[in-house]
Amino acid sequence: MKDICTKSYLFIAGLVMLLVGTYIAITTLDYMTAIAPDNRGVSINLLSDLRGMGGMLLVLGAYVLTGTFRPAWRQPALIVATAVYASFVVFRSLGVVLDGLPETSILTAYCIETVLAVLGFWHIQRKTWQA
Repeated sequence: MKDICTKSYLFIAGLVMLLVGTYIAITTLDYMTAIAPDNRGVSINLLSDLRGMGGMLLVLGAYVLTGTFRPAWRQPALIVATAVYASFVVFRSLGVVLDGLPETSILTAYCIETVLAVLGFWHIQRKTWQA
């Protein structure tokens, strides 16, 4: 049962990263327009950075998703997923403090990332106590 919970977490966490990373990496301008509709400050350099970050998220998501099916990769994938989601939570929180409250779509992503980070920490903590 515990293994099914961990596999389910890795599957969902990896799939979300993979899909979001693919969307950002492949349709960078659409993504930019969705988060900044007025297209102020959109430059080739910014699009290049976003595409690179989307590609990184895609690759990390693929690794985490693979951890669902490969037992040897499960613990490292759990750590990677938790670190990615916790990083989003920490730096989005910093953004709220420094820049103010973002739009609803970003706050929704923030809530999802918070849940996935907390669940990741919970799975890591549970695995530590079992060892």
